[in-house]
Amino acid sequence: MENRPLDALNEARNKRVIVELKNNKQLIGVLKAFDIHINVVLEDVEERVEGNMSRKLGKAFVRGDTIILISPAWLIWQKELLLMVKSLVRKTLLDVGVVENLATI
Repeated sequence: MENRPLDALNEARNKRVIVELKNNKQLIGVLKAFDIHINVVLEDVEERVEGNMSRKLGKAFVRGDTIILISPAWLIWQKELLLMVKSLVRKTLLDVGVVENLATI
């Protein structure tokens, strides 16, 4: 297996990716196609601004010169899951009376 940038993108084909853009937005979708200029086609696209979903776009063509990075989407889901678990643990500790307020944990 080669270790060239396009090889990494080829491994990500048909998988969910996060595309960070120069305008500080993120696109999360399934990578369907790309070319040597890193122009990409994504399906089932969600646009996020400051971490919050702003709209669903469906299929999108993104020019390579607007992209800062492309990363596997499981990284963002892992972070969100960790935050949800932490919140649930804190709430449970409050509910069962282990702590009296959230500031102590």
